[in-house]
Amino acid sequence: MFVGFHTMLRTTGVPVGLGEWLTLLQALDDGAIGPSLKEFYTAARAVACRDEADFDRFDLAFSAYFQDAALPANVRQPLQEWLDAPIERPLLSPEELAALEHLDLEQLKALYAERLLEQQERHEGGSRWIGTGGTSPFGQGGSHPTGMRVGEGAGGRGQAIASARARRFRNYRSDVVLDTRAMAVAIRKLRRLERSSRRLELDLPETIDRTAKNAGDIEIVERPERRNQARVVLLLDSGGSMDPHARVVEAFFSALKRGGGLREVEVGYFHNCVYSELYTDMAMLERKPLEKWTKSVPPATHLVVVGDAWMAPRELFAGFGAIEYGMLDPTPGIDRLQELAAAYRSRAWLNPIPDNYWGEPTIAAVGNLFPMFPLTVEGMTAAVSTLLGKGDKRQRPLPARAAQ
Repeated sequence: MFVGFHTMLRTTGVPVGLGEWLTLLQALDDGAIGPSLKEFYTAARAVACRDEADFDRFDLAFSAYFQDAALPANVRQPLQEWLDAPIERPLLSPEELAALEHLDLEQLKALYAERLLEQQERHEGGSRWIGTGGTSPFGQGGSHPTGMRVGEGAGGRGQAIASARARRFRNYRSDVVLDTRAMAVAIRKLRRLERSSRRLELDLPETIDRTAKNAGDIEIVERPERRNQARVVLLLDSGGSMDPHARVVEAFFSALKRGGGLREVEVGYFHNCVYSELYTDMAMLERKPLEKWTKSVPPATHLVVVGDAWMAPRELFAGFGAIEYGMLDPTPGIDRLQELAAAYRSRAWLNPIPDNYWGEPTIAAVGNLFPMFPLTVEGMTAAVSTLLGKGDKRQRPLPARAAQ
């Protein structure tokens, strides 16, 4: 039973190792976890999840695996004996049926709650027609199609499954769509601090050292301020199929401009694919030739492209493929992208659509030129590592058909 659950956790992405799992099993053997699925849920999540980002994956695995879990033996046997000895449940009398017609749903609920509070032990009979069992058509196990269930079974099984299905921790996951704060945290890793500024600051450690060597005679030492030398060229796909992702792209742009702490951010816009010119404004009225973006690229410059790369094949592979009014370029878009890739050694493409679509011809072709990552926290973190030369070229390999 628990071997399958371990496999389920690993399948859903919870990095639970053998050591953690043996610890959980030892807790079960020692009786530290009671015969309750709710207690097991709490203990297993505490042991298996190393980070709060794994809580939601754990809930998904738990609800999927234990939704049809068997009852504990000490509960199953008495329940089976009770089911094997059913009692005759008489039909309602005409007087009882007439009384039902004079009560609305709220009154029935109030009477049901009252009888439930009065019950102190197992109830299998009785003359009260509004009760929690016996002849009541509204009791647990009653025959009325609108009967209400009391509880979810022994051992807190229902509560455990309900807690897992609630997925209260889904916002903790690291593969959710980026928000502005998470983007800014990831972008700050691009900082390249160098002491090349003309402005000076106090070098406190060296000042103390020099002063001590001078027997207390203070000697002030200054040094150039450390300034972030990193630059980012940000190219944004705008309009068309990117409209549903406008909010995410807007948040990314805001984080990059305000929270990244970069020396310079230059922004360009395009529609579907890059051609001989890029727009320098969101309204796509002002243009700048592509050659000005690709020549004399300063050091510590990173190219980040945000787009779905999903377009008609002719827009990427054919001359004059641009569908934007007034954009006439005899060179295919794929060749223009190759120019960009050749000019920027540090480059990454962030794609807002799920990676199961990345096998489409145009997306696959772009992915062969630019390391492509999903626009999530994990994807952005991996993209930053790649831009800094520390990560893999691609977070996830493209589907098999993409390589054909």
